[in-house]
Amino acid sequence: MKLKSLLIPIFLLLSASAYAIQVSAPDVTVEPGAKVTIGIAVDSTAGIAGGDITLEYDPTFAVAKEARATDIAKPLSPLSNIAIAGKVKFAMAALTPLGAGSGNLFEVDFELKATSGTMPLKLTGVGLFDEMGNDLPVTVKNGSITVKEKQVVPRNLTIADAKGVQDANITTTVSIDDLTGIAKGNIALKYDPKMLSIAEVKAGDLLTGVPVVINTATAGKITLAIASPIGAPGGKGVLFSITFKGIAVGISDLAFESAVASDETGKDIPVQTANGKITVEKKPCTNPVIREHSAGSKILALQTSYDGVDVPGYAYVDLWKGEFTVEAGQFLEYQIAMFSGNPVFSAAVDFVTSDGKTLRDSGAKDQNGLNAHPATDLSKNARDNWYHRKISLDPLVGKKLTGGVLATDSAKHGAGLFRAYFDNIQITQDDCVVLFIYKDEDVVPITGKDTSNTTAIVGAKATKDSSISVVGTTPVTPSGKLTSTWGSIKNSR
Repeated sequence: MKLKSLLIPIFLLLSASAYAIQVSAPDVTVEPGAKVTIGIAVDSTAGIAGGDITLEYDPTFAVAKEARATDIAKPLSPLSNIAIAGKVKFAMAALTPLGAGSGNLFEVDFELKATSGTMPLKLTGVGLFDEMGNDLPVTVKNGSITVKEKQVVPRNLTIADAKGVQDANITTTVSIDDLTGIAKGNIALKYDPKMLSIAEVKAGDLLTGVPVVINTATAGKITLAIASPIGAPGGKGVLFSITFKGIAVGISDLAFESAVASDETGKDIPVQTANGKITVEKKPCTNPVIREHSAGSKILALQTSYDGVDVPGYAYVDLWKGEFTVEAGQFLEYQIAMFSGNPVFSAAVDFVTSDGKTLRDSGAKDQNGLNAHPATDLSKNARDNWYHRKISLDPLVGKKLTGGVLATDSAKHGAGLFRAYFDNIQITQDDCVVLFIYKDEDVVPITGKDTSNTTAIVGAKATKDSSISVVGTTPVTPSGKLTSTWGSIKNSR
């Protein structure tokens, strides 16, 4: 009998728990700034004639804007109250209980204040009763509202590829796909200063009114900064335009060394970067190299007289004055002819530099290995022929040419009149003329007249009556006399 009496209360307790009505609030996850509706639900409506429920929440996280009964609860004459911050109260009572069913008895509309985090939804003071006023067994399941942190989409910074030619401007841009919310930013770019130099960097229209700092003081680097008290309302497009001058032919990366952005509170805004390339192409050649004398064109005649047989002498007659800095890969090119009857077959174009160096003493040679010095014997190449010479100026790289002469220089020769003819005197690079010293003009460059008879740049010794003259179609015959026809003169290289 004792065992039976003990089992009866346990059975009754288990039966009551098994038939308890669950009152629950949901767990929901929403975006920042969303409006959310949550329901207060029961898993069984059978026998419910009334009750009280309080929903507690954090008023700093959200605000209850409206509470209402659902169609399920309306037969119970429900009331709701949202007047107290942090609480929503529900009450209901009727003479006739609800029948079988389940679902939301009430709904609450919340407006979220928080931009992230979780707010508990706590059900308190929960009581349900039947039509006789007897309490119905209940269980409670609390809920929550989670505001997931807004995923900030990275902003894309892009450098446009650009292409141009040597010695000309090449412009590229740094663009963004969305400036919204960005108040501050710092960008550092790097490039090859051996290929590019900065001509101009300026902010785009997208940054009108925004304080901007641009620094190009360090060769090979550009830093760009913006600083505004408020985040940008929006926009996309060009942040900065960068204009380079092409120095050397090739391709230079224009790459982001760093890039950061933040909003007006200092919170980082992620950025993604895409580098660009700047291509510098060879400058179009508007003056191709002239490697052959044109019959009938004007030429320069160098003339002097050697005083005596094998008396060392020279004449360096002034041709040109100016300033030209030699770069790697440049050449002196010209055509020269001397005719049988000359006392010697040694002549050349020579240059002096601002620091007193000379082409003749630099060791420079032409395409056939012949020294550039005016004392070099050209009898096998330029005697009764036009001989084209291409002489590397690499021994003078970095030096400034300030004077040019036509010269003959000899220690072993006959006596008497010497003449040599020159045409198309040019400094070249990559098959293009970068400086014409003489090309079919009517005047000698240094005088602006048809003659030059000074030897001030270098000098003369054991020679006389030295001069440069512009000559038309009047070369020399083997006897050294001027004639009116080119006769059998032929071009050679």
